[in-house]
Amino acid sequence: MRKGQFWVESADKGHMASPILRVSVLVSGAVLLNGEPVSVEGLAGKLESLKADRPVVWYYREAAGSEPPAEAMQVMKLVVDNQLPISLCSKADFSDYVDGKGRSHPRYTTWDAVIAKVWEMTSGGRYVGIIRPDRSYLLMAAPPKESMPASMVQMMEKIVLPNPRRRIAAIGDTYFSWKPGGGVPTLKETAQALPFFGNLLGLACVGHSVAVFTGLDGSLTACCAGVDILIVDDAQIPALQGDWTKVARSVMRNPNIAVHERATFKLTSLPIS
Repeated sequence: MRKGQFWVESADKGHMASPILRVSVLVSGAVLLNGEPVSVEGLAGKLESLKADRPVVWYYREAAGSEPPAEAMQVMKLVVDNQLPISLCSKADFSDYVDGKGRSHPRYTTWDAVIAKVWEMTSGGRYVGIIRPDRSYLLMAAPPKESMPASMVQMMEKIVLPNPRRRIAAIGDTYFSWKPGGGVPTLKETAQALPFFGNLLGLACVGHSVAVFTGLDGSLTACCAGVDILIVDDAQIPALQGDWTKVARSVMRNPNIAVHERATFKLTSLPIS
């Protein structure tokens, strides 16, 4: 990548799509990894070997309302010790996830399905949606417009006119949105991972729909479809496919792409070639 230009001749996979480890603990104490029996020791070795790939653990325990077998506690300790994100499931086929309030939600099996839901939830700027590598998502509430300083509102409305309301997508590394052992990141942690997140909140605040995704694992086409503006974190560019600008623009409603430069904290618009 040359200074002042944002393209890559071949993708350097700096951030690969995070592997999903499906872990089941049965009433008998048997442990399964991706459907295959594994000892607790074997699971420990697997988690350690894959840690650099930044996996996420989908965890299911059979008869979750009963007393857990010792192996269940051992598995949870392994996940915590390795500081891996975990998503709890109430169904043996991992087709749902359980939120912090114990409620079950269906998992999205395609990028088209999850981005459609996120656009629905972020309509009118209520939230900024952060889509994780496993197609789960996190909603971060935007501040009410009336609570923001008038100067800030005016600045956001200069960046993107308030009418018509737009769909604004951002590409960045969203792995941070899982916290080891559960929970959600604070606003400060989010801003550290996505330095331009304050701008995204501001754009949502003035009424635009805003979503963040990784651009990996087939998400680029689905999440850019019908988008008016795409903002890309320059730290994520080496992980994207080499023709990412062409692919994104082929499905966007308007071909406006800007790169956020971490070194200068500036947005640079990419020319349409």
